[in-house]
Amino acid sequence: MLSNTFEDPKLRGMEIVGAPVGPPEYCSAYVEKELKRMLSETESLVQLHPQCATKILRDCLCAAPGYLSQVCHPSITKEHLLNFDDCVWALWLKILGGVSDDSPESCKLSMDRSWMKAHLPSRLNGVGLRSWGRVGDFAWFASVASCIALRDPDLDLARKFLGDRGKKAYEIVLDSIGGPSYLENCKHDLIPIGEPDVLSESNFYIDLFENEKKLRLQKEFQNLANIVAHQKFVEYVDHSNVSEKIVMESTKREDVSILTNVFTANLIQSDARRTKPEFTAVARQFVCLPPVSNGESKLHESKCGCKIEHCT
Repeated sequence: MLSNTFEDPKLRGMEIVGAPVGPPEYCSAYVEKELKRMLSETESLVQLHPQCATKILRDCLCAAPGYLSQVCHPSITKEHLLNFDDCVWALWLKILGGVSDDSPESCKLSMDRSWMKAHLPSRLNGVGLRSWGRVGDFAWFASVASCIALRDPDLDLARKFLGDRGKKAYEIVLDSIGGPSYLENCKHDLIPIGEPDVLSESNFYIDLFENEKKLRLQKEFQNLANIVAHQKFVEYVDHSNVSEKIVMESTKREDVSILTNVFTANLIQSDARRTKPEFTAVARQFVCLPPVSNGESKLHESKCGCKIEHCT
């Protein structure tokens, strides 16, 4: 427990089983501190083989903010989770050889496209890096909704005081999964349309989990949000040449790329392991990053800012 007598609001509050309880300033500062702690030793990954480092990054580090995203309202976590995503992306670029250091530069449009593909799940032809800026939109809502289904009398009393926080979370979730049209991609009615006070007043989730006992609400929300992100990616044709448009067109269907296996393979199996140059070349090409420079050829700079290395 931390004292509530400090003048600075960032120092007032309580830490209970790893969750911050107190004013928004305190909770925000706590989330920021914890996410920085999770990233404190990440530079050591750069020293590893890139395939091994990517596996650890994808399966371990990217999963770390899960608890915080569930116990803190998205209005508190959003900014810090976006910064966490940026740090993970910058780290992965460094693992793959960097951009503008050991490879030609890419403009913002090109980098945004690469980021989008890297943060799509493997089944949607991405690398599988988790976007916490995306997951954080619905993690808290799904956590509260799942707890409501437990019919805890204390929570039933307390949730009536959620007020605007519950309504705000409802709006964020509905937007993140594609709005009312989400039902076209889902076999369950996961969130009622036009009921922003569903967390504080309704028995909707008690009935939902009574009928669907094995339902994993956060996973369902995540699948819907990933579909929205995938659609955004395949429609992202700005700053794409003909060959890139063909590649993006081919990814409109699920599970069509065998290259995703490079990122999901079990490294215990020797035939799944690639050499450092092999993995780096495939990974960079997969997300449309420029190849690592050989340091000998001339660079041509396009109007957008991208640089292209001419073959010797």
